[in-house]
Amino acid sequence: MVARFIGAPRGLAGAPASYGQGATAAAASEWRAMERPKIRPLQATPFKVDGQTYVELSDPQGISDKSVRLSYPYYHIATLLDGTNTIREVQEIYMRRTYQLVDSREIEKLVSTLDECLLLESERWTAHLERLEEEFRRLPRREAQHAGRGYPDRPEELGPWLESFFTHADG
Repeated sequence: MVARFIGAPRGLAGAPASYGQGATAAAASEWRAMERPKIRPLQATPFKVDGQTYVELSDPQGISDKSVRLSYPYYHIATLLDGTNTIREVQEIYMRRTYQLVDSREIEKLVSTLDECLLLESERWTAHLERLEEEFRRLPRREAQHAGRGYPDRPEELGPWLESFFTHADG
């Protein structure tokens, strides 16, 4: 899993001070196609580093193996990416709520990074999902996705486990 820090202080385990690092020019231009960016349903996991609160956004569906670690202010901004607001509107809403002005270019970089990590509903995410589905359809044999996690992965353990569902507790 690849994680990026956004809004992290310098010196935090090698985390960049800005999330713009690593964003490609192609990704930066693609966000412009998203007039009203919409974040996908994600898992938000808060954590603290040196007394600072951060939130890691990751994909509970496993479509993307990337995650983004946001400082709390950037997490607040990310929650405004609901598909109804433009970048400018996100900037205005954030300013009204916090009395802090965030440069629209910073919001654009956030959108670009989220898109690059496949955490936005976008053309990039849709194309990735379609590729995954096509690869899955082409498989001659489909691997068990939850073996070893949701049920035993070894056949000699799986048989008795399945039979236990059809056996009364008293025999």
